Formats: sequence, structure tokens, C-alpha cells
Amino acid sequence: MPFGGKADIFAAGRPGAFPIRTEMEHEDRHGDSVQHEGLRPGPEPGRAPHEAAGPLTASRGGLRALPRALLWRPDPCGPERKGEIGSMERTRAVLADVQGVYSGPEGDLWKLIMGEQIHIGGFQQSMILAGKAGIAKGEKVLDLCSALGAGLRFLARFHGAKGYGLDATEAMLSKARAATAADGLSDSIEYRLGDVRSIPWPDGFFDVVWGEDAWCYVEDKESMIREAARVLRPGGRVAFSDWVEGPAGWTESSAQRICSFMKFPFIGPRAYWEGLLQKSGFEIRSSEDCTPHFAKCVDLYISMLTEQLTFDALRIIGWDMEMFEALGGEMAFMSEQAHAGSFGRCRIVAARK
Repeated sequence: MPFGGKADIFAAGRPGAFPIRTEMEHEDRHGDSVQHEGLRPGPEPGRAPHEAAGPLTASRGGLRALPRALLWRPDPCGPERKGEIGSMERTRAVLADVQGVYSGPEGDLWKLIMGEQIHIGGFQQSMILAGKAGIAKGEKVLDLCSALGAGLRFLARFHGAKGYGLDATEAMLSKARAATAADGLSDSIEYRLGDVRSIPWPDGFFDVVWGEDAWCYVEDKESMIREAARVLRPGGRVAFSDWVEGPAGWTESSAQRICSFMKFPFIGPRAYWEGLLQKSGFEIRSSEDCTPHFAKCVDLYISMLTEQLTFDALRIIGWDMEMFEALGGEMAFMSEQAHAGSFGRCRIVAARK
């Protein structure tokens, strides 16, 4: 999950800058107070960002701001947008943006706080997904957007699966192959560079198609699901988790802000994924909202960055304290949205008919 997109610069003494706060407090869905020391929240939902704001992007000095013209647009329709499923306007994020992130310091920053698995909940969430998918020893599992290959290494080591990874970023594949070799699993896992819209394996080859918090980056999600159906045998399963619009719904401005920051082209609610799967001939076996757990994990990552890993994170982004504070503001906004049920995560398992 790369940091990128919209970020607000909150600096002391700058004209019009957001007021400095030493802690950010909000109410979670159950009324419990959650505090993040050292962070400054971004603009409130529905409010325009400060003129000085710019999205984070890689540069030789770490991360820098881009012009405001590239940012999300305020929602002209007010505080709520509950329209057609998956109807948010697309951001300007494309595959090249994600490749740039995962080939640079932003990818290193995610690895710092999330570990090699680079998804919400790490090992425990992978265990839950694998259990619900019923992955058995010897089954052939394709991980779409396989990143550092940690998901496949997990499946090979703990479930005896034969792993296949497909990713569009050569830098990630190189790291994945090296890590797989270091773990002694090269005979169990194969990686290929490719496009999820045209999966380079034959029809009916796999038992399971797997994904963990990565398909939010895919521009053409419908084609990816059609391809997943093609390469699965009859009765084969698709098992994945992903970041989604939460059950409470969100405003267009909040959607644009978060998705631009995260380099997502667009995301929809859980029902959006269910519809794509059913359209491609899948039967939904389980579909779960994981938003409360997602919100707790966002808070955990904020705490890690502010209470333990600040020095390490600053090194990765070129010792840019201003940008670190901006990053904190965006993560605080994500936390607010997650605790409100507007931004979340789902877990789905479906079988090809």
C-alpha cells in the first residue's frame, strides 16, 4: 500500500496553515476516545484543502509535494454521496504511479510499518483468509499483484500450496525472488511479470486465485475478475481482502482525497466486488466487512510511526519533517473515516460455478 496522492503541509508559522495540534482525538464507532500524539489532522470532510497542499511523490530527496491542480476536488453535493455502487469518479492514478511507488522510498515506508506482507493484519489475517478458502496441500494458488511474494511464501510454508505470483513491477518481483530463495522456497513458487487483465497461464490451471489488499490499485477490475474466472478450474476459488468504501458510505471529496493519496484509481463498496464476481460466474461463499479491525490497524500504524519508528521513517523520506507531518495528517484523516465506517476493508471468498 503506497503512500502517495494528496497530502497537506501543516507547518508552524506559515500563512493560512492548519493550526498545530499535539494530538488528534476522535470518537470511534463505539464511542471510545482514540488519540494520536504528534499528528495534525487534514481538512474536515467536505472542506477544500489548503492552497499549499500537494500530493506526495518520489524524488531524489525523498518525497515532495506536487501542484494543487492535481488534487482531489471538493464535493459540490454536500456531506453525503450515496449513489450507484462503485460510482466514485476515477482519480488520475494509473499503473505507472503504483510502479513508481513500489520501486522507491514509499514502498520502503510501507514495508517498515506493515512488514513484508504489506497488508492489513499480517499473518493472522492471512491465516483467516486461507482457512475460509480451504486451501489444501498441493493446490496451485495464483497471487494477483504478488508484491514481495510474502503471501505466497506464507501459503507454501504453512499450507503446502504450490505458488504462482503475477506482478506488474519488476523491482518487486526481483525482491520477491530473492526473498523466496532466502526462505528456501524457490522450488515451490514461480513469479512472472505481467498484466492482471491478461493472465499468462492457460484456462483452468489454478485451484485458487488469491489477493491481499492489492486489487484496489487495479484500473480494470472487471477484466481482472473475468481473467481470474478463466484461469480457475470449475469449483476453484477466488479468495481476497481489499480496501473498500465502508458500510456507512463516504462523500465524493473523501473518496477522492483518500484514493488520490493512496494512488487508487477508484474503489467501491463490498457490494461492488460481489457484483463483479457474480457477473463472471462466481458463487459467493463468504463476504465480510472488516472495517472495525481495519480502523484499529490504521491507528496501530500511526502509533508505530509516531512512537517508535519516527527516525527510521524520516530516513526513508530524506529527513523531511514537514512531509512526515503531512503524511501524519493524511493518515489521521484515514483513521477518522475508518472509525466512522466510511472507509474500510472486506474479505470475500467465491467459487467458480
